[in-house]
Amino acid sequence: RGEGPEKNGMISVWLPNVPMTRYVASALVARAMLRLGQGVPDEAWNDLLAAHRLARFVSQGAMLVDHLTGHAIERQLYATELVYVEKCRLSSRQLRRRLLDLQNLPPFGRYADKIDLGERVWMLDILRQIRQGRMELSGFLPKNEPMSAEQKREVANLDWAEIQRGINRWHDRFATVSREPDRAARQRDWVQLNREIIALKMPPDAYGSPKEFFVKLPNKSPSEAFRDRSLHLFSTTLTSTDSAQRLQDRVEQYATNLRIGIAVVIFHREHKRYPVKLEDLVPAYLPSVPLDLFSGKPLVYRPSAEGFMFYSVGAH
Repeated sequence: RGEGPEKNGMISVWLPNVPMTRYVASALVARAMLRLGQGVPDEAWNDLLAAHRLARFVSQGAMLVDHLTGHAIERQLYATELVYVEKCRLSSRQLRRRLLDLQNLPPFGRYADKIDLGERVWMLDILRQIRQGRMELSGFLPKNEPMSAEQKREVANLDWAEIQRGINRWHDRFATVSREPDRAARQRDWVQLNREIIALKMPPDAYGSPKEFFVKLPNKSPSEAFRDRSLHLFSTTLTSTDSAQRLQDRVEQYATNLRIGIAVVIFHREHKRYPVKLEDLVPAYLPSVPLDLFSGKPLVYRPSAEGFMFYSVGAH
């Protein structure tokens, strides 16, 4: 009917209210704690598992908001599950089942996939709409002034193939860095990318109106200037990549710490002592003990007769 995405692009497509899933997860956690207090730990655990699965399902979406929401839900769960393990006084057999449940959860969506697909296509689609005159550039600028006929002609005459190639090159680079398995190397590459973005010297507040947006730049063609300004204006990946990646790393480390912590408790229940070192948990309780994601070194573990201290180093 001329009202859907075929007319207005991806930006007009209705998406599920993903942020609302955080309230659903909070309700599941609240009910889990209620059931724990009522002495029904199995039902409480089922609620927590449902919240875990919800987080992973949401994170599989194509956009950055899906990634952030899914990981925010997951992060909320770990403190709750520490309380659960402490208060329930479950047998080693019950704890083994809980640990197996956590190990068998479906995987999270990866941030690199959001850059490579959803965020890339969303940005290219906005530019397509502007090029075809179906969307006003001014709607994205602070002053929201309409474009003049001259500015519209300038938009039509830009080298759009080069603009799109340039946008794709940036997204390729961000996706490649996001997939770097070594965290230290990935952080170094982020620093380099950020330096290059800063070197463009075109923060969004430098152009509040279409007139300012089209100011000529030395050593850049109109198409190159439009491409670089569009990166700042439309690309959420440029402003959110580092924080989103840190959130993904933190949640991954939380999950590792929780599984190791439960394994240590199971070991204590079965041997009446804590393991001397975390490697003693392999292979009876864990397939392996990963290194600290943030330091690249072994996780800190200090057992005693009364308990144990266990933590990872990094921005938690």
